[in-house]
Amino acid sequence: MHLRNRGFSNAKILHRKGGNVDSGWMGSPFPHVPVLQTTVLHVLAPRPGETVLDCTLGLGGHSASFLEAIAPSGTLTALDADPVNLNAARERLTPFADRARLLHAHFRDVATLGLGTFDVVFADL
Repeated sequence: MHLRNRGFSNAKILHRKGGNVDSGWMGSPFPHVPVLQTTVLHVLAPRPGETVLDCTLGLGGHSASFLEAIAPSGTLTALDADPVNLNAARERLTPFADRARLLHAHFRDVATLGLGTFDVVFADL
């Protein structure tokens, strides 16, 4: 797996008006608010048409942002070991269903899954 350095040495916390970096998700029907979402997007800088691997899908908050950033043709593969999270994320990501592949798998097994290569790899550990 090849990883590009997209400026981690220049990373900084980005703040939205109101203080919470991810306050824009508060109106979402999904109760989870992704931590440092704006900063993650700034540092990893996904671009239209790229491929993203989200190793820790959770409820799909970061994945939704990645899918918006890589639109219209970029694809996302996401892993989660918890089937409840996977189902909730599948519902949240319904608008992106044609570009999102959600797998019931643990991130520790990523090297054995034969997923190929990705432009961006994310793990919220």
